[in-house]
Amino acid sequence: MITQTRKAILKRAQPGPASQQGAVLLTGLVLLFVVTLFGVSGMQTITLDERIVSNMQSSTIAFHGAEGALSTCEGSVQAQTGTAFSFGSFPADWREADAFWTAAGEEATFAAQVVQPPRCVIEYIGDGGASSELNYAPSNSASSRPTYRVTARSKGGDITTEAILESVFICPGGCITGAEVTQYGSGP
Repeated sequence: MITQTRKAILKRAQPGPASQQGAVLLTGLVLLFVVTLFGVSGMQTITLDERIVSNMQSSTIAFHGAEGALSTCEGSVQAQTGTAFSFGSFPADWREADAFWTAAGEEATFAAQVVQPPRCVIEYIGDGGASSELNYAPSNSASSRPTYRVTARSKGGDITTEAILESVFICPGGCITGAEVTQYGSGP
């Protein structure tokens, strides 16, 4: 009888596979949860990186579109084919107003996929005079040449991305003169 009781006590004291199955399952679930958290975190980081790259690409397209429109308008000034408006005749919020760019802006062709074609406007500043508003003072050699402010605007790959570039263009000769300048809103 003593040997049977001893065997029964020893049998109960030794852990067997049946008593360990719950602990292994719990440990496995905790490890699976931790790995899942790492995976979800990594996917969120990748998604954010893709959005950043997409926005950078769209703003680069907008910048290149505005740069092309700026070049187009400067070429129009030299070829005497563009419409030049008198300096300071634009409405106060003209840079933000889509209607202004549609009405007054000269459309430039651009090969990239922009949501709207780039546009530019030309303002006649005068014959080389200094401008405190533009923070511009010509050198002696440019003091009698026609001077223009050319502003270009382009949307990017989506409607929310926009680039506006501006240059002060001193015409080397044979450009639109003050007599050919129109007041904004009065027609060409």
